[in-house]
Amino acid sequence: MADKEYYSIGKGEIRQDAALKVTGAALCSTDIHPKGMVYGKILGSPIPHGIIKSIDISEAEKLPGVVAVVTGEDGPDHPTVGGYLTDKFIMCRVGDKVRCVGDPVAAVAATSEQIAEAAGPEYPGYVMKLGSAGDAVMQLQLWMNQVAVLYCAAEFVPVDGVFGETTEQAVRLFQEGLGLPVTGVVDGETWQRIYELLNPPIPASCANCAK
Repeated sequence: MADKEYYSIGKGEIRQDAALKVTGAALCSTDIHPKGMVYGKILGSPIPHGIIKSIDISEAEKLPGVVAVVTGEDGPDHPTVGGYLTDKFIMCRVGDKVRCVGDPVAAVAATSEQIAEAAGPEYPGYVMKLGSAGDAVMQLQLWMNQVAVLYCAAEFVPVDGVFGETTEQAVRLFQEGLGLPVTGVVDGETWQRIYELLNPPIPASCANCAK
């Protein structure tokens, strides 16, 4: 048995794509752009539990370059998704519950990733400060905790939908760290920077990454 020659055991093998990958010449999915390609984004629920009262997609549909915006109303009228039991709709529907942060509510297809992103989550349109409360504050707290996990920050804020002193202090530290005006008040710029940290742009190609 000791003298038996094996095809692979005990031998080093050279991957056929090794040189292409280490030099950045290998094609990845982000390098492939067929003619007519569109980009998709999914809008997930910003809260862990709630009932969808209405979904207004009119503003997203007006954006130049948006090809389609779909919601659960555009899918089958019966559950089609699940494990052993098909007990979920493709996307949450008006009148139904969302049961976790990120539960899919709507999807957009556009001619560029930037346009698809622009049709997604937006700043709620008002300033959040000490004493504010509601779903938008809860979304802010959830995102700030996700940023804390991703960037190894030590402080977490309670996810209670109330803009208290702990949340205000966390906002101040965040603004200071990014060179924003340290006000403790969340305006459109602060909201956008938090969103960008959680959704960094995808590199144009793996070749660029390798360089």
